[in-house]
Amino acid sequence: AGASDDGLAVALRTAAEEVDQISVGGTADLTLAGSGSVIARFDEQGEPVWLRAATRGNTGALAVGVAAGETIAFFGANSGDTYQLEGHMIADRDVWAVRYDASGEPGTPYRLCPSTVDAAVGVEDSMIIATTLGREPIEFGQPGVPIEPLGDSTIAIARLSLDGEVMWVRQLAGSGLVTVENLQVDAAGRIAILGQIGGSAPGPSGRPLTLSAGEPDAQTVVSTAGDDGLLADTWLARYSVEGDLLQSAIVLHGAPLGAVQISAWSSEGVHLAVPTEAGRFPVVVPDGEGGTLAHDAQAPLAFVSFDSELKAATVIDLPLSGSPLAVRTTSTGLRVYSSRTESATGALQITTVDVTQGVAGTPSVALESDRPLELSLATRVDGSLVSAVRNGWNATRIARAGFEDVIADAPLYVMSLP
Repeated sequence: AGASDDGLAVALRTAAEEVDQISVGGTADLTLAGSGSVIARFDEQGEPVWLRAATRGNTGALAVGVAAGETIAFFGANSGDTYQLEGHMIADRDVWAVRYDASGEPGTPYRLCPSTVDAAVGVEDSMIIATTLGREPIEFGQPGVPIEPLGDSTIAIARLSLDGEVMWVRQLAGSGLVTVENLQVDAAGRIAILGQIGGSAPGPSGRPLTLSAGEPDAQTVVSTAGDDGLLADTWLARYSVEGDLLQSAIVLHGAPLGAVQISAWSSEGVHLAVPTEAGRFPVVVPDGEGGTLAHDAQAPLAFVSFDSELKAATVIDLPLSGSPLAVRTTSTGLRVYSSRTESATGALQITTVDVTQGVAGTPSVALESDRPLELSLATRVDGSLVSAVRNGWNATRIARAGFEDVIADAPLYVMSLP
């Protein structure tokens, strides 16, 4: 899903061998024969705007973003099978992009890159994307900008026009495994990136991660995670919308690969929700003075908050059951959204965190159902949240705080959240 201040786009993939009927708002709008992917667009009030079958065959949307009232979707097929994309036959594993106007009419698909798209987000009249590069040079975007990877494991962060023209490209390269876990654009248009580096034994002075920049020159941060392939260091970087590297730092040591995915950025700093394997490993953060601070976690989830200089961490235990989904800043503080499944029921709970006092409030329930639900959250520019709720266990009732209950009779819902 991709969201902006004028609405939400959701990409769905179907794998049915028989005819599938897709409906929005209770009205049957689309019939699919076999597998493919669908793009659905909603306005800022959650009302359906358009629904379109984008592909036919063994493929799906890798990412979708919304910018300037239009929708950009990125598609790819790992299998290399031939598939149909908006009436065009595609017979490769490259990433292809399609621009949809406000009414859902597609432009001509264009080839973006031969790798993959890990994340995409709209900013102004453009898209910011993160893509994993291999070791070989590639042609990227339109009309095709050559990129030569800087390291063995490289992430490219690029700003593209809505027609795929490359405005700038920056690289994040390391000797170990480099990943992007979260990509956001804040209200000031700054690009915030959360990632990890690990997966191989570091050298005598650590494992360097080099981040290319516009102005000033490239910066290097050093990971010191051990040679355990399951552990990694977590890094943060912030770029301006013009591509200048504003900040970069290692902010967490020794977390499992893929565990640190939830973050929120504000003018005051950055905030992470860190699973601690039920308290089995400590949360180790830099202290801003060249040393580290180890917090012996006593709960399944730790909340870590940094100041605007990415220093001076505050670590708070959150005794939550379930999995973290999002951390968001609000006018009254910080909120942690987490899912909970108990006794075959489902719930979305919200915990308010007071960073200055170092305390977390009692979780409140924002959404609950009589069967487990699968939730995916997206944030609008104004900070409000919408959720795609997959009803895979056939719940019959979905209750939101402050709203009338939803009598569940469909496999998927899109709804706003408090």
